[in-house]
Amino acid sequence: DPNEIEIVTVLKDASATAVFGVRGANGVILITTKHGKSGEAKFSYDGMVAVSRQNSRIRMMNLREFAEYYNDMVTLGEVEANAMYADPSILGKGTNWQDEVFRTAIQHQHQVSAQGGSEKVQYYVSGSYMNQEGTIIGSNFDRFSVRTNLDAQLKDWFKLGVNATYAVTHDNLKLADG
Repeated sequence: DPNEIEIVTVLKDASATAVFGVRGANGVILITTKHGKSGEAKFSYDGMVAVSRQNSRIRMMNLREFAEYYNDMVTLGEVEANAMYADPSILGKGTNWQDEVFRTAIQHQHQVSAQGGSEKVQYYVSGSYMNQEGTIIGSNFDRFSVRTNLDAQLKDWFKLGVNATYAVTHDNLKLADG
């Protein structure tokens, strides 16, 4: 979750190879996540809502326009006559399939966290949920994650730390995943 990032550091050239050896020859990106800090417990909430939609659509003929076009093709001998299109004036607009496929989609994201501790023990716990509807009806994506870390200075010479992360995602992209 991007809300878990505290610092992003880019190491390149000699600084990267000094820390990571030959594996850092092309550069290294260090991402430091948030950790607990000693002091009274602090709680935070971060949320957002966004709206997505198809900004433009392909200009399509409606049913009456298609019938007129079809009849022009019959006149030119390109297709066989069809009684359904014989009199375009009695036809309505038909179905705009783009309106039937696309929608205005809503996305919302929420993240809560708590951090605190004493000089000897610090903790950080967070959870986040993101739900994004796709602009294609029936498509969506959601993610749930929980992260915690606990640092304890057990002796002057012994520090113990535990980091745990759990995340699950679900997506339903329909035939638009390519």
